[in-house]
Amino acid sequence: MGRVTRPSPSEYLNYKEIRMKQIISTVNELVTELSSFLLSLIVLGVAVGILFNDYFGVINGIGSLMTGIGEQGLAGLVALILVVVWYKK
Repeated sequence: MGRVTRPSPSEYLNYKEIRMKQIISTVNELVTELSSFLLSLIVLGVAVGILFNDYFGVINGIGSLMTGIGEQGLAGLVALILVVVWYKK
C-alpha cells in the first residue's frame, strides 16, 4: 500500500490562503450579480410606475427617500455622495 504524505505547514497555509481567496472571490461575484439584479428591478419598477401610474409605489418610495435626504441637509448629501462613490467601486 502507498504511504499518505501530509503537507508541510507552509504548504497547508498556502493552500488555505488560496482557498480563502477563491471563497472571497465567489462571494464577491455573488454580491455583484445580486446588486445588478436588484438595480434592474428598480429600473423596471420605475418604468412600470411611469407606464401604469406607479402601481407598485416605486416612484413614491424614491420620492420619499429623496425627501428624507433633503430634510437632513448637508449630512444627508454627504451620506448620499459616500454611497454613490462606494457603489461605483
